[in-house]
Amino acid sequence: MNVLRMAATYVVATAIVLSSFVSNAALLTTNPARPNSNYDNLSFDTDFEVKLQDVTGPIDAQLTYEVKKRIRQYLRHKSRTETILARRDLYFPIFDNVITERHLPRELKYLAIVESGLNPNARSGVGAVGLWQLMKGTGKMLGLSINRTLDHRRDPFRSTEAALTYLEKLYKDFGDWTLAIAAYNSGPGRVRKAIRRSGSRNFWKLKRYLPKETRDYVPAFIAVSYILNYYTAHGLEPDAFEDDLRFTSTIKVYDHISFKELSKDINTPVSTIKLLNPAYLKGYIPKYASGNYLVLPAMAMNQYLEQLWAKDSEPKVEIIKVRVAESFKTMRKIAELTPLNTIQSDAVLRLDLSIPPSLVGLLPRRRLSSQPVRYYKLKRRESLLDLVKSRKNVSLENLLEWNNLSLNNPPKPGMIIKIYEN
Repeated sequence: MNVLRMAATYVVATAIVLSSFVSNAALLTTNPARPNSNYDNLSFDTDFEVKLQDVTGPIDAQLTYEVKKRIRQYLRHKSRTETILARRDLYFPIFDNVITERHLPRELKYLAIVESGLNPNARSGVGAVGLWQLMKGTGKMLGLSINRTLDHRRDPFRSTEAALTYLEKLYKDFGDWTLAIAAYNSGPGRVRKAIRRSGSRNFWKLKRYLPKETRDYVPAFIAVSYILNYYTAHGLEPDAFEDDLRFTSTIKVYDHISFKELSKDINTPVSTIKLLNPAYLKGYIPKYASGNYLVLPAMAMNQYLEQLWAKDSEPKVEIIKVRVAESFKTMRKIAELTPLNTIQSDAVLRLDLSIPPSLVGLLPRRRLSSQPVRYYKLKRRESLLDLVKSRKNVSLENLLEWNNLSLNNPPKPGMIIKIYEN
């Protein structure tokens, strides 16, 4: 069964994936050490419980001892948590797209953090692989290809489709998202057995009949939901990645592509191509009837597509729309594309082979006002309040609205802020 039904003819620029980047110091800029707080004395008051309910959606969140323990663990292990926060920007756009298309709870994306820490190359002791830690049998049942050259469990696009398909099925089986998440970990059979033994369909009442790993699994999910929404309140700052990994474009290809030859053609290291394409195990993308995803740095992708267009007026590729990652390079490039000034930035633009390939992947994601817009990169310790103080006729509310932010979702260090001029 093919679980991927993504629109194939859309123009994009997307922030996407890298594989095991924790160990690659050359690609990761770690924040300097900061003093630890006393997390053992963290106050779990009524306000804390309200915040917890706000961020867990349809999950039955209770502030139990296990949940508190997990929250403290994420806060103590700052370096690991900050790396996860950085990876969020690479993978959450993919998750959000599929979740939105299927009208699923947006909180489901936090499950991948519990499973893998957002590492597409993660492998468990029992053989589960990828961002969503799918077993080989489960992956094949969900239509993923897994062989010596290709493992779609490592592909952020295909694995996300598969995992959410499985979660949807579990929800239909149990009619409860908390039980669906528990079943994702332990298997539906164990959850059904716990329901029979307990006489209840409430996770907190039946959990003692589940394996210990599953009893801890739902609390871990709740803790992650809190941390991902309130990390700034605890002094956590995401790590930073190179622009070539943060600002990327994605296409679907059908023919064999050698990473070594591709590296020469687009002047991009093989190591970077491998990091962005962890599903391919032998240094090449195999020929595949339903297509495989190729992710490259945005500018390298433009170069690659220009070469394809030069060889063939109708190259066999499909542009995948995920989201636009707005960088200074992208903004400068957009400014050069005068013909696109009349196109609404959030309009669907179908692939037109008459469009120069240099335009591919460079449209901004959100509809811009008719007012002139400037782009400003926040300094490392600069907040929106600092920016408001330094500018006339700009309020905090303006900045939050223009940049799709909230007080619970503040900008990250180095984020590019849109400022509309009066």
